[in-house]
Amino acid sequence: MLFQDTNQLEDLKKFLVQWFGEYKETYGVPKEEIPSYLPKALRELYAFAGRWKATTQAHFPNAPEIFQQQDCLYGVSELVQKGNRVEFLFVR
Repeated sequence: MLFQDTNQLEDLKKFLVQWFGEYKETYGVPKEEIPSYLPKALRELYAFAGRWKATTQAHFPNAPEIFQQQDCLYGVSELVQKGNRVEFLFVR
């Protein structure tokens, strides 16, 4: 599935900063650690917020805690590639 070229990811980044506060470069996963098989939008999301910590209890220790409230975004080390699909979200 291809997405339209929009500013939705940039809008999400702005929202995260507004919601969680000041952004630090350490919140992102270094690009060389992000699997190349991920779609561009997920690579960019992990590069921006893949290690963003929060004040809540983490379900996955190497995952962005800000995305662990209901459905949890896996950390890059927990990603699972199955054929041409990637499992990147744990649904509780």
